[in-house]
Amino acid sequence: MTWYTLNEDKTVTKLPEGEYPKLGEFNETAKHVGNHVVNYQRISTVFLHLDHNWNPDGEPVLFETMIFGGEYDEEMWRYCTWEEAKAGHDRIVNCLKEGVTPIENI
Repeated sequence: MTWYTLNEDKTVTKLPEGEYPKLGEFNETAKHVGNHVVNYQRISTVFLHLDHNWNPDGEPVLFETMIFGGEYDEEMWRYCTWEEAKAGHDRIVNCLKEGVTPIENI
């Protein structure tokens, strides 16, 4: 299991083996890439701290967007970088605002 911290400049740092993020690093506002509500659906994109790429040869997957509520409840997308996560979050928000399914358009 590989853990990471999110730096102030939105880059990530891999922690040494056996080291874990400090409790304060799990702070909700510090790890949020985006948080919007569109038509009673919450779109939340966060930094995960834990690499969710189970392929040891791939890039670390450290960010996740999830929709809570509505037609797309619990739909999820994952990303490797803050920039990808921000762009994905914004695309999903725009799809929902425009009444377009985010599943086919992301």
